[in-house]
Amino acid sequence: MSLELTRELLQTTPVVGMPGWEKRRFLITYPGGADGSGHSHPVPGIGYVLEGTMVSAFDDAIRRIVCSENQTVMPAGRPSSGRSMASARRE
Repeated sequence: MSLELTRELLQTTPVVGMPGWEKRRFLITYPGGADGSGHSHPVPGIGYVLEGTMVSAFDDAIRRIVCSENQTVMPAGRPSSGRSMASARRE
């Protein structure tokens, strides 16, 4: 059983007026029971939950529950954690 996150780059777009900068859109999949703790983001980001529910926190602050069709803002350079609230599936 694998509980690894997957990250797929879907799109890159230049940022108007900021040569050398780009926006990136990723699809990040958290299988049931997967834990994405212990990382940080080099730039600010916005996460949008397509389906299911996840728990998100930054700097060991209060954990936020993010349900499907809702978003969370990911600040740059702060310790981050994210975890799927779905149960792990046995294969």
